[in-house]
Amino acid sequence: MKQHHAGIQVKNLFQSELFYVRNFGFIRETLFRLGSEKIIFLRKDDVRLEIIEDNEFISCSCCSHTHFAWEVEGLDELMAALNEAGLQIEEGPFTLANGWKTVFYLGPDQELIELVEAKVKDDKLTSFPL
Repeated sequence: MKQHHAGIQVKNLFQSELFYVRNFGFIRETLFRLGSEKIIFLRKDDVRLEIIEDNEFISCSCCSHTHFAWEVEGLDELMAALNEAGLQIEEGPFTLANGWKTVFYLGPDQELIELVEAKVKDDKLTSFPL
């Protein structure tokens, strides 16, 4: 089994598309309607993101409660590029006990975007006490 996509509800479909295209290099894979929903699938390499705008969908205005993580190479360089584009870090960067480096940003609908640079292979990980 492998993951096909992550989906998020957004307030403005095209604003969210522009955010992910400009800042993370996604391209539009497809655009369609399904009932009252307008849907765009974005893709970058093997990562697929479904963004959904539905005027009938009522969400909490405080936050989206959505969190997803992308593994990247060259996290420091990507952070510099995102800073140059005007994105501010929400949390981090942190270096975890297993050697991973991680940082969090907010998307246009308050979704939490985690970027992870994994410096060790998963098969070499060990457990660390909490």
